[in-house]
Formats: sequence, structure tokens, C-alpha cells
Amino acid sequence: MDGYPHCEGKVKWMKDMWRSDSCYSNYGVDGSTCSFFIYLSEVENWCPRLLWRAVTHKEETDKRTMTEIRTDFDDLYKVMSRHEEFRWMTLRIKRMDDTWIEAIKSLAEKQNLEKRKRKKILVHLGLLTKESGFKIAENAFSGGPLGELVQWSDLITSLYLLGHDVRISASIAELKEIMKKVVGNRSGCPTQGDKVVELIYIDIVGLAQFKKTLGPSWVHYQ
Repeated sequence: MDGYPHCEGKVKWMKDMWRSDSCYSNYGVDGSTCSFFIYLSEVENWCPRLLWRAVTHKEETDKRTMTEIRTDFDDLYKVMSRHEEFRWMTLRIKRMDDTWIEAIKSLAEKQNLEKRKRKKILVHLGLLTKESGFKIAENAFSGGPLGELVQWSDLITSLYLLGHDVRISASIAELKEIMKKVVGNRSGCPTQGDKVVELIYIDIVGLAQFKKTLGPSWVHYQ
């Protein structure tokens, strides 16, 4: 159970509530403890996988979808150039691009960066949305606070150079577009099919926006 502190509690919950939504039985839950474990480890991620369970075709596909470190910024600049809000952050990254490339190459020499799964990562910057009212991006070139922009630009750059698929959102509309597969899902189970995102970086403003945008689907990401 190491690394799965909520597993036991989730199994107990399933014992009482597995009939509360037909989606659980659709995934093979039949009231047995074994089926609870299979669901909670393979459909959701609350429990460790049972050792005797076969590796699925999807997982074999995942193994072939590995990261490779990046040593140029072309694709990142294309994404960031679509957002006027990212202008200061883009300029910061460009000022330091040689240092970043040197750093990722140095890291690759010191650590084995191969055989890492390429993750689908959402970076939602709530503080830059118009709805936040902060106007941090607008004031970045006229004495406004820059600490948050420094942190976000460094985080985005790190994830990009490490080879992950990074989706960046700075508006409610973009967030809805990225998460459109799961918005409005009222089932107790996650949406079937590919995961929309596997890792989320967010700020406190963005967290409130994310929760409101997803509605009932929020429970699968919280």
C-alpha cells in the first residue's frame, strides 16, 4: 500500500456504494473485493495494481510513448506566441535559452532521462485570465509584479525540455476546450478512453476556475 494512502478507504467506500452508479458494473465491478481492487487500480488510480493482472494493450502503447529531451524551443515559442499574456515570459525564456539547453544536456549526462513516459500535462495560469482581474501580464512591462511570471516560465520551460506534452491555458475558454471531453460528465466513473490530462499545474485562482469548469467531473481530478 506504500504510496496509496487512500486505497483502504476507497475499497470500503466501494463496498457500500458500488451500486450507486451503473458505470461501476460497466467496468466489471461485481461486489467482490477483488473487483473493487481491479477498478481502483486500473480505471482509477487509488490502489496498487494486483501482481497477477496482465499488462493491457494500452500500457504496451504507453511504453512506446516515451519522452525524449528537447534541445530547441521552436514548438514552445509557437504555442506561446498565440498569447499576448505570455509576451514577458517568452522574452525571459529567449534571454536564457542557451543556458536552458546547456542545463538539460548536462542533466542528461548526469541522470538517465530515457524510458520516461511522456505525460499529458495541463498548465493553467489562473492569475493571467481576464476573469482574475489581476492584470499581471498587462503590467509586466510597467513595474508590475514579476515573481509569478518567473516561476511559471521556468516551470513551463522545464516540462517542455524534459519532453512532455504541455497544454498551456490562460483563459476559461481555453480551459474548457482542453477539458471538453470531460466537462459535463455526471457519471461517478471517469470518462472512458484516453486521459485528457495526467498531471496538472495550477494556482489558487485557477483551481477555483478548474473546479467550476469541470463541475461533477472535478472529483476525478481533485
